[in-house]
Amino acid sequence: MKMADMQLSKTEKKDSMPCVAESQPDYPYGTRLHLDSASLDKLGMSKLPKVGAKVMVSAIGVVTSVSQHESKSNDSRNVEIQLQEMGVESAEPMTSKERNEMARESFNEALESEKKRRA
Repeated sequence: MKMADMQLSKTEKKDSMPCVAESQPDYPYGTRLHLDSASLDKLGMSKLPKVGAKVMVSAIGVVTSVSQHESKSNDSRNVEIQLQEMGVESAEPMTSKERNEMARESFNEALESEKKRRA
């Protein structure tokens, strides 16, 4: 799975709200997950990670909305995804082989889950 850095550039911040670019968040709206106590329990996270710790998040989502808008001055495309299944693990340094194996396992689990759901 290819990972993309979602951090906004200075230009992107300035384009969104030029007068307050310095106080704009570093990442776009909708890229932050909030996990409450019940969600943490479901994920088996009995011990809270330290602030700044990196974690691996795997998720299966369903596309709930797709839209495209075109005008003289602007084109936009949007996709909304409702995350339905998710897993979180400590992101200790992993080798490329370990990352690929984890992605393969997650994909296979998702396929099995979908087969059971359809049965």
